[in-house]
Amino acid sequence: MNHKFPRSLSVIAALAIGAVPAIVTAKDKGSQPLVVEPSGQWNVDYGKETCRLARIFGEGENRHAIFFEQWGPDSGFSFTAAGPGFKRFRSGKVTEWRVFDGHEPRDTQPMIGDLGSIGPALIYSSLSLEEGHEIYDPKKRADPDAERDNAPPIPALDTEFASKASFISLKQGKREVILNTGPLDDAFKVLNDCAAGLITEWGLDLEQHKTRSRAPVWTNQAKVVRRIIDNYPRSALNKGEQGIMNMRVNIDESGTVTQCTIGKATDTQYLNSPACGPMQQAKFEPALDKDGKPMASYYRTNIIYRIGG
Repeated sequence: MNHKFPRSLSVIAALAIGAVPAIVTAKDKGSQPLVVEPSGQWNVDYGKETCRLARIFGEGENRHAIFFEQWGPDSGFSFTAAGPGFKRFRSGKVTEWRVFDGHEPRDTQPMIGDLGSIGPALIYSSLSLEEGHEIYDPKKRADPDAERDNAPPIPALDTEFASKASFISLKQGKREVILNTGPLDDAFKVLNDCAAGLITEWGLDLEQHKTRSRAPVWTNQAKVVRRIIDNYPRSALNKGEQGIMNMRVNIDESGTVTQCTIGKATDTQYLNSPACGPMQQAKFEPALDKDGKPMASYYRTNIIYRIGG
């Protein structure tokens, strides 16, 4: 089954300061997985720019949390898992992801962060239950033909596959944390409805998007992405701050960017992305409606600000 992910622009600073280390405070207690049961119901936050699905697992010192987040309709999502079970997970190290017994593990490389009172966190900019983690390589040009052929009218999370889920397992080396979620199809249906509704919030025609025949195609991507990569915010670079941003641009019938919005997928103090500046020079082939006529639409991507290689 094919999935189309939001592409992530990986912005690497020219000055390598080194990745943020994971927190290491305790000795390894063995290779038995930490299994955590839910202690609360699913909660969904209907925002103007984002939809977030959250749930708490465990209690007291064993409290964990997971967050699925979408910044628009998509077959993938941003994902965060946090809690004391992740305190010895290391940044940049391969982490296996699976959601049911017999599910082939997917190799992922999450960023390491912290979620305040809940504790250390694994943060993914783009993930799918089935396909794992994908980071867009800005050195590779997009294939316009693939964009045309693979883009559904409105992408959505695969609820059929989500119904197979029993848990979320995150394993790094001998350390494994299993969060017993149960099936995720009902929760993902809520996320799909919320994400589709964001199109209206952006001032676009939702009904027209349900039957569009092509999404916008970015034609000068390599040039604009290079400008974004070369402009790591100096204040954040000096402080060694990294983070993930979500960028959305509205595109009119001529393929011109009419609006640019950037939201913070991770909480940062100094990191404010200047990417909307270069995006004013972005050129697109416009989206097409069901009759093949140009229509106003949108384009989304994640921008990962990471210091070092």
